[in-house]
This record gives sequence, C-alpha cells and structure tokens, in this order.
Amino acid sequence: MLTVLMATHNGAQTLPRVLESYCKLDAPPGGWTFVIVNNGSTDQTADIIASFATRLPLTCIWEPKPGKSAALNRALSTVDADLIVLTDDDVVPNHDWLVQFRQTADLHPSFSIFGGLIVPLWETTPENWILPFSCVLGATDPSWEEGPIAATRISSANIALRREIIDAGYRFDPSLGPIGSHYQMGEETDFLQRIEKAGFIAWHCKAAVGGHIIRKKQVNKRWMLSRARAFGRAMYRMDHFQSNECPKPPALLLGAPRYLVREILVQSLRVAKARLIRNSTDPFQEDWKLHYLIGRALGGRVVHQEQLKHSTATTRSAAPDIVRRRTADAQPDTADRQVAVTFDDLPATASNFMSGAEIMEMTARLLASLQQQQIPAIGFVNEKKLYKWGEVDQRIRALQMWLDAGFELGNHTYSHASLNKVDLKAWEEEVIGGESVLRLLLAEHKMSLRYFRHPFLDTGLALETRRAAEVFLAGRGYRIAPVTLDASDWMFSSVYDDAWMSGDFALQRQISASYLTHADRMFDHCEKISKQLMGYEPKQVLVLHANLLGADHIADLAALMRKRGYRFITLENAVGDSAYGLPDTYVGPGTSWLYHWAETQGKWHEAPPSIPAWLLERAKAVSQLTASPNSGVPTSLTTITR
Repeated sequence: MLTVLMATHNGAQTLPRVLESYCKLDAPPGGWTFVIVNNGSTDQTADIIASFATRLPLTCIWEPKPGKSAALNRALSTVDADLIVLTDDDVVPNHDWLVQFRQTADLHPSFSIFGGLIVPLWETTPENWILPFSCVLGATDPSWEEGPIAATRISSANIALRREIIDAGYRFDPSLGPIGSHYQMGEETDFLQRIEKAGFIAWHCKAAVGGHIIRKKQVNKRWMLSRARAFGRAMYRMDHFQSNECPKPPALLLGAPRYLVREILVQSLRVAKARLIRNSTDPFQEDWKLHYLIGRALGGRVVHQEQLKHSTATTRSAAPDIVRRRTADAQPDTADRQVAVTFDDLPATASNFMSGAEIMEMTARLLASLQQQQIPAIGFVNEKKLYKWGEVDQRIRALQMWLDAGFELGNHTYSHASLNKVDLKAWEEEVIGGESVLRLLLAEHKMSLRYFRHPFLDTGLALETRRAAEVFLAGRGYRIAPVTLDASDWMFSSVYDDAWMSGDFALQRQISASYLTHADRMFDHCEKISKQLMGYEPKQVLVLHANLLGADHIADLAALMRKRGYRFITLENAVGDSAYGLPDTYVGPGTSWLYHWAETQGKWHEAPPSIPAWLLERAKAVSQLTASPNSGVPTSLTTITR
C-alpha cells in the first residue's frame, strides 16, 4: 500500500486544481490512500477538502499547532503504508505519478528515498529574468538522469520514502519550514541530510512528474529577493550543522561571520557596477547574490548567538539508537572489506541482440551509476562484438565512453574463446586479435593495455597449457585479472533481458530482487571460504557483465556490498594483495580463484549457493543460453560459478 501525505495551510487558492488532478491518477499496484493535514487553515480549505471526500481515498487530519513540519510529523505517526509519498498543496501530478513511484521502489529495493521531477506551472507568462531561478521556485533540473542521486538534491514536494525511515524515528525539525507567516527554509534539506547520513540512499525517479504552480505574486523581483535571503539563512544553518557537530565559530563582525560581511561589501560593488553598465549581466542576478549573502550573514548571526548561549554548540535531536546501529547491524562483522569491480563482455554481453544505439544507451546508464557510486571499474572487451554492419562506429564509441569517464579497458580475447576448448596457438591468435582497437583507444587516452581476463574463467585443462599461456600473456605485457567474487549476474541477465524486451515490469522486479538475494548469499559464502583458506579476507575481485541488469541495478548491488562493509578499490590495488601470489596449480572448468587455491591446497570447501530453480527453468527457455559461443554467453551451466 502507498500513502500520499500533504500538509496545507490556507491552500484554498490552489487546492481545487490540485485535488482535481488527483481524481485522474492511475492507481498503483497495491492501491493507495491519501492523507491531508489541515494545519490550522482559516480560509475555505476545510470545505474544499470535504468536497473531494467521496471522490478520493481521503482522510483529513486537523493539526492546530502551526508549522508544516509539525503537521507532517503528526501524520507520519499515523501512516502504516510501506511507501509514503510527500507532496505540497500546489503540486499537480501527472496521471501516472504514483505508478512510477511504486514501480521504481519495487525495482530498486536497496534504495529508501525516491525523488521525482518537478516542472514549473506558471500562472502568468514568466519574464526572462526569472527563468534562471526556476530551481528556487521548486523546479528540479530536467537534465538529471534517472539513477542514484544525493538525497539533498530532492524536493520534499515530490518525494517517496520507505516506511523503514519513519520506523527508525526520523521526523522533520519543527523549528524549520513554514510556520504561519514565518518561513525558516531548510526543513527538507535538514531532514534529508540526517537520513542520508544514517545510510539511507536516494534514487531520482525522473518519470514521477509533478507540476509546481508558480503564482503570479511569486513572479516578482521583491518577492524573489526575500526568497534569496530566506534561502541564504537556511543554507548557512545547513552547512554549519553538516560540516561538524560542534563547529568552532568563525571570526565575527556585528554578530555575523566576518568573511560574509566582506563578501557582502564586494557583492554590493558588483551590483552597483551591473546597474551602471547596460550590457552587463542582468543586474537582478547580482542583486540575488547580494541578498543571498545577506541571508547567510543573518543566518550565521542567529546560529552563533545560539552557540554563545549554549556551550554544547547544538541541541539538535539525535537519531534513535536503532538508526545509529543501522549500518553496523547490516554488516556481518567489522572487517574492512575491499573489492575491485570488473565487467566482462564489452561492449555488451547481448551485443548480438542489441543495436549500437541501445548499447550506447545502456553503457551511458551503467557508467553514470558507477560514477555516482564512486566505483572504479575496468571493462574487458571482445573485439568481434564491434563488427556489426552499419554500427561499428557506435560500438567503438561505447568503448570510448568507458575511457572518457575515467575507467580502464582490458582484453577478453577477440571472440570470447575458451582456452579449454581451442588449442594454444589458436587461443594466442584470439588474444592478439582482441588488441587492435583496444590499443588504439587506450593510446588516445595515454593509457596502456595491462590486463587480460580469461573467457569463462577457463585457464586450461592441462597445467602445461596453462603455464604456456601465462608466459605468452606476460610477454605481451599482460597481468591476468583473477576473480574471487561472482554474483552470477550473467545467468540472471539473460532472463532479465527477455523480460525487458517483453515489457514485463513485474518479472523484472522479481528477477532483480532474486539476483540481489543470490548475490548476498554468494558474498557471504566467498567471505567464509576466504577465512577458511587464508585466515583473512583478501582484497576481492568481483566479476560482472556489461548488461541491462547491471545498468539498472549496479547501485542496488553497491548498496548491498557497502552494507557488508566493502570499500571499492581499483583492480591494480586488489591484485597487490599477497593472496594472489599463492601457489595455484588448478586446471579444469573455469571458476573462482578461491576454488583454485582450495584445490591446490587440497582443502574441502562448501558448494556455492544454488541459483533459484525457477530462474534456471526460465533461463533455459531464453535464446541467449543457446547462442553461439561467440556471443559471450555460456552454452552450459557449471556446478560451481561462471
């Protein structure tokens, strides 16, 4: 069940239009309810709400205590939905607003905060001077891509929260936000800062669109400058408390931070200059900066007056113990775990079934998530996948995107050839054939080709073959990229691709949830084996694949791994661990280096967690699992791992 929560104070001017739009909403899976908190309204708000009581799944709560934060907190204590959507009384949602929030929350179970897009709905045609300030009026940047986002960039006028945040005891600060005619901005930023600091992560849901009504009185320079001062006051307060729980006061002048007084004087000169020079930047932009700085100075004066009165610096309420324990409870132990993330089968595992444009779009989403999550990564390329008539440039461009984004590329052979299935000479030609484009692209970025990844992790069926291959690779300047963690994403992705192509969102959610559960079990299994073999957990190397599942859910996987205590490091850093110098005489089907070491040492280990039977059955029916070996998709399943 999903619940929409809105607080209103004297909202009669916009409520009729807003509530009428709610009557046209598509119902999300599981249904929805609507709670409005009438925060001491003295106009016709109560009558307007009552007139919609039979047309909407509506409950109205009366809260006489002034303040939007107080009103929201009152309602949050009564709502029992698993997903709570917060909005304002001047936001008109698109018809599929709730459906989009529900689908996104179900698709990304590791995320707890979901922010939608807000577009301006102007009551009067805006003049050019105000357009650069749309964000100040509540609009969000339309250029933001779907994906992970800093929580503080989200607006509480269009946001969905999981129930776990409310159950953890988080509420809005009642001293912030609109309180009658007084408006101390910053209630949403303060709230989002606190829950983000506790480990709850956010996702931008671009398709959940709400239109913010910009009233005629707001398209006014005097009103906008008052907004600048309020914004400045709020931002000083937020910056102050975010930087340190007990910050040392700066040097003060007239009770305000001295450096801000100096900045105000400098900005005043810029305002005067802008008014004198007709061809300068719009003087209003300089006026805005001035009033923003004045607001920061006023905010600083209030904050530091409070510090003088209270030697403890701040009496801001602390999160409950359950929140402070959140991250620790989610991790199995206090080990400092480190992992390098690698991707095989570039430009795309399913390159035979994707167009060049689709590969570029998938790559863009994957790389954006990796950058947002600050995950260094390397991709291993099968050059044959570049050569599709009419699409070579696009597919090469997908590889360039990796390098342009600051990531590294390695060799995965020309056509994904297994050393267990072709003779050594043919395999060596495969390695050389996989270098042509790679070396050129890397040279353009002043990089060298350093790493090689065995297709299928097959290192040879005879030790003599394996050692000869290692000598050949070393002679060409390669270091072999090992694998110790494998979430079997290649198996889940084939079924996920099929669900994606058929538009089956429910199946996509089921697959992604099952994948993350399996990955968590696999990580636990590999961590235990590591300790059994070596007495500690080495710097791990995770293998993933360039697929839609990764593009959509790498952020979910990263959140899961961070909960297990992992930090993300480069492959170069990881293979520097002494574990990768252990004796290794393993030959046989491709598998994790953990099993290499176990076999070499003659030690028994538990079998890895099995992939769900229903997934295996679906996978067998998907064409990718019967594709040619050149596709990079295994034609058989092993009892170990990829």
